Amino acid sequence: MFLMELCLLGCILITLIGFAVVFSNHSYIFTIFGFFLLLDFSYNKADGHKTGECEWKWVRSWKLWDHFKRKYFDFNETLDDDEYLHNDSKIKKMNKIYAGYPHGVYPASGTLYAIHGKCCLLKDKLIVEGKSLLLASNEILFKIPIVNRIAVGLGCISADKEVICSMLDKGRDILIHPEGVQSILINDRDKLELYVDPDYEKKMKLKIEMDKIQPASFITSRLYTQLDKIFNYERHHPLEHRGFLDIAWEKQIPVVPIFHEGENRVYKTWKILPTLRFLTTKLWGYPLPTFFIGPIPTKLTSHIGPPVIPYTSIETKDKFINRFFKELFILIIKYNKLPIGDNLHKRMVQVLGRNYKIKPC
Repeated sequence: MFLMELCLLGCILITLIGFAVVFSNHSYIFTIFGFFLLLDFSYNKADGHKTGECEWKWVRSWKLWDHFKRKYFDFNETLDDDEYLHNDSKIKKMNKIYAGYPHGVYPASGTLYAIHGKCCLLKDKLIVEGKSLLLASNEILFKIPIVNRIAVGLGCISADKEVICSMLDKGRDILIHPEGVQSILINDRDKLELYVDPDYEKKMKLKIEMDKIQPASFITSRLYTQLDKIFNYERHHPLEHRGFLDIAWEKQIPVVPIFHEGENRVYKTWKILPTLRFLTTKLWGYPLPTFFIGPIPTKLTSHIGPPVIPYTSIETKDKFINRFFKELFILIIKYNKLPIGDNLHKRMVQVLGRNYKIKPC
């Protein structure tokens, strides 16, 4: 694998230099870009997205990010209930996982939090001075040359469970958008829809039963596994991602729900070739092709809910998960101004019961 990657980068570099020499008077631009590709190759081997040790703190403190916050996106925040801060000062000193919804095409609000967290309520109210957020991102981001270098420099880490746990053990706070890139498939500027799954429990029970079935003798186990993942994608990858809540339960740390109002309007997307995009999401973890315009100047407001603390001694994990989604949905009911999508509506009814009276769009 090492030799294959090296040969591939070498071919890219030779192609760029050849193109520059033959067709351009600015060959130095292509040469520099090729040089960065080689640097990126060695940088990738350092696993900066897994260690969180390659941040460009001098870039994260640029005033440019404040311009994007205040002028381009008219970014604002609300702290839904700050009484808990006065009741228990220990909460501020605890490591926390911040869970932002919706993800959108690419989470602009979460990126601004991670890059420039000094001028926000999270920094003033909930994060101990001197600490900064790390933004958990899809693994595919770190496989793109040059882009991965910039992402890690700006505070992105892999969303892998082991990486997140390692960063929490080091005393860092994590910001995650649990829907992931699958949110691109359902992102809509005219209504609010989230990748939450009312049938999560049913699918998980089905997964346990199906995993007991052995493949037929004429099909190898490897082929069976790949076909099973393709044709039973929803069972293997439930629409509602709960891994961050599992981590919070195991580590006994608070999870802070955040509703990013306006996030789904930052990018305009076209739902072209839906079947192909769904298939590429199954195979590679990213919906391709993705066509979008943005970021579009949009009024963004992050509504921060109270930290949900797991009480492992007096409640089950399911009750803890239910409490988290209850706080999230309360934020959505209170601040959302768009029609609610069908899937989100079903999940909200499931969690809130009779307290939820808004009809879907």
